[in-house]
Amino acid sequence: MSSWRRASPVTTPSGPRDLADALPTDEAALREELRLVDERISRIQHETDEEFVHGCEVLLACRQQQITSAYDRFERLQQTARMLHAHECRQARERYVARCEQLKQDMSNEIQREIRRLQQSRDGVSVMDRRRPSRHMGPSSSSVNSGGVGSAQAATHGLALFAAASASASAPGDGSDLSFSGIGYDTAAMNEDRVAMAQLAEKRRLEVLLSATPVFAPLNKVMAPDEIAADLAQLQRVVTESERAAARAGQDSELLWGAGSSGNPSPAAGVKRRRLLYNPSMLQEGQEIAVYSASPARALVLAGVITAATSTRVFVKTASGRFESVAVQDWKEGRVSVHAVEPRSS
Repeated sequence: MSSWRRASPVTTPSGPRDLADALPTDEAALREELRLVDERISRIQHETDEEFVHGCEVLLACRQQQITSAYDRFERLQQTARMLHAHECRQARERYVARCEQLKQDMSNEIQREIRRLQQSRDGVSVMDRRRPSRHMGPSSSSVNSGGVGSAQAATHGLALFAAASASASAPGDGSDLSFSGIGYDTAAMNEDRVAMAQLAEKRRLEVLLSATPVFAPLNKVMAPDEIAADLAQLQRVVTESERAAARAGQDSELLWGAGSSGNPSPAAGVKRRRLLYNPSMLQEGQEIAVYSASPARALVLAGVITAATSTRVFVKTASGRFESVAVQDWKEGRVSVHAVEPRSS
């Protein structure tokens, strides 16, 4: 029985020796992984990496497509502008020609009215000149000798005028009034002259009205020196406040990134929201939190684990398995307070 015990192999624990044997293997794997990472970085720096080259090709293709689309849009807009310009030029030319024709017609009508007025004035003066001697001269030998012939001619002329007027009045037509066109009197011309005189009077009235003192005060306002000084002081005060706000923003950036950090933060990680002001403990996803209301009772709103967070919402999974959300704006403005829940010690 004792010999069997001596013959049995004695097993000793070999855990530490196996761990020592595994360490070089893990170190070699890490060194190999570091070598691969260095090679990848080198290829990216030399722009020979396949994924980097493919990404550059995709970006260049997108850029070329955007350039082509922009050029096509520019061509369409340019063609539309040319068509609009041609249409406006054609319309302006037509309006110009129509206006010139209207002015030409108005000037022609005005000249014709002036000619008729001068002719009527001349005929009226000549008739008065012919009638004036027979009206003021007394009987004489020459008038006595030629009295019979003159009286006969005057009677004949008067009968002719009366016959012409009677014929024009009794002529079949539209039943208009007695016309004096047979004796050289044109009613249409008189109507046109009357309209022209009315238009001239209206034009003169408008000229007098426009040349009068304006009713409204002029828009250009001359500022007093004290008003200018007040505006300048207000502008300087605004500039000072802007500089102070920029300085405070720089201090907040230093608090967020740390005083000893080197380099400038990336644009994507700017200090727009200033998370340290409402999240000093820097709560992250996976942490258990409790949300309390800001009322004096300080009631518990919800509690759970943070599953996701955006710029506007923080999503929490409660103990019942439901997903709730907390508005970041309420968190910023202090309507709710969020605190981390310490893990319970078993």
